[in-house]
Amino acid sequence: MENQNLQKGNFYLIIAIIIGVFAIGVVGSVSWKYFGEVSELGKNESKIIKPSVEKETEEFKTASKSADKTIDWKTYQSSDGVLRAQIIPIGKTQESKIQIRTNKGTLPLLKEADYSSEDGDHGLRVIHAKWTPDSQFFIYSAVSSGGHQPWFSRVYFYSRSNNKIYCFKDISGFTVASDEFTVIAPDVVKFTVYTSTGMGPKITKSFKLSDVIKSDKTANWKTYRNTKYGFEIKYPKDWKVDDAHVNSVLPHLFIEKEEVEKGEHIVNIDIKMEEMKGSNQSLEEIIDKNLKQMMTKMIICPKRKIQIGKNEGYEVIGVFCTQYCTGSPKDIYNPIALVYFSYKNKFYEITYIEGIEGIGWKEDIKDWKYYNIFRKILFSLEFIE
Repeated sequence: MENQNLQKGNFYLIIAIIIGVFAIGVVGSVSWKYFGEVSELGKNESKIIKPSVEKETEEFKTASKSADKTIDWKTYQSSDGVLRAQIIPIGKTQESKIQIRTNKGTLPLLKEADYSSEDGDHGLRVIHAKWTPDSQFFIYSAVSSGGHQPWFSRVYFYSRSNNKIYCFKDISGFTVASDEFTVIAPDVVKFTVYTSTGMGPKITKSFKLSDVIKSDKTANWKTYRNTKYGFEIKYPKDWKVDDAHVNSVLPHLFIEKEEVEKGEHIVNIDIKMEEMKGSNQSLEEIIDKNLKQMMTKMIICPKRKIQIGKNEGYEVIGVFCTQYCTGSPKDIYNPIALVYFSYKNKFYEITYIEGIEGIGWKEDIKDWKYYNIFRKILFSLEFIE
C-alpha cells in the first residue's frame, strides 16, 4: 500500500516538473520575442534618430556660420591697442570695405572707405595691409576685382592724426610699381616705385608718411557740394566752380582757373551727369560709343582704369575735335583727357583741356601744366549718402 502511494506521489511530481518546464519555456519564448522586438525597435530608432540628429547639428553649424557675417573679416590691431582696422569682403568677388574703429565700448567708427562696385567687377580688393609701428598710419594695397590690373599698384593709407584716407600716388607724386611693401619704425614705408611717369625704370624708395602728408596741397582747397546729385569735390582756392547749368536738360558744371588774363594758362574741367536708367549698355560700351561719335583724330593714351574718389573709372587722352566738328578741313582738333565712370545709375563724363588765354588750346599734352592738379581734383570727389 505504501509502495502504491509512493509511486502515485512520484507520478504527480513528474507531471508537475513537466508542467513547470513547459511554463518556463512558454514564458521564455514570449520574453525573448518581446525583448527581441524591443531591441530591434531600439536599433531601428537608433538608425532613424542618429542621422536626423547629425543633420540638425550640421544645419545648426551652417546657420551659425551664415549668421556670423564677420567670420571672413580681417582685423588689424594697432600696436598700441587703441585702434583696429577692419577689411570687410563684399560680394562674390570679395571687393573691400575699410573701416577704422576704436577699441572702446561699442567700437565707434572713425573712418570708412568702400571700394565695392555695383556689378562686382569694377571695384578693388585689398590684398596687403599693415599698421606702422607707431600706430599712426594704416597702409593697404589693392587690386581690381575684375582682374583689370593696370601697370601700377593702388596704395592708400589712413592717417590717425588727420582721420583721413590718402591715395599715396596723388599725395606723394610717386607711382608704386608693386603691391608688396615693408614698414619700418616709426612710420616709414618702403615701396618699389617708378622713377618717371609711365613704365619707366624702377627703384626701391623709403617714405616717411608723417612728412608725406605735410605735402598735401589739397588741405586748404575749397569744397563744392551738390545735394541734388549727392556729391562734393575739392578744387584749388584760386579756381572757381560754375554750376549755372547743373539744373539744365543736360546737367553739367565747370571747374576752371579764375581771373585769367591774356597770355596766361587756362584750364577747363567739364563734369556732365546723365541718367543710365533703362540702358542695357555697360559703362565700357557707352564709352566706346561716345569715342566713335567724337571724331577722334589720334589716341595718345588708350583707355585705362583710374580712380575717381572711391570709384573706379576710365580715362582716354586723345586729339579730339573741339570746334566746328563737321568733318571739314576747318575742324579744329586739340588734346583732351576724357574720364568716364558711373555711380548709382548715373553716368559721368569729365573732360579736361588746357590752353593759353587769347591764343587757344594746347596742341601737345607735354605743355599741360595742371594735369596733376586735375587728377587730385578727381580723387577728391566723394558721394554723400
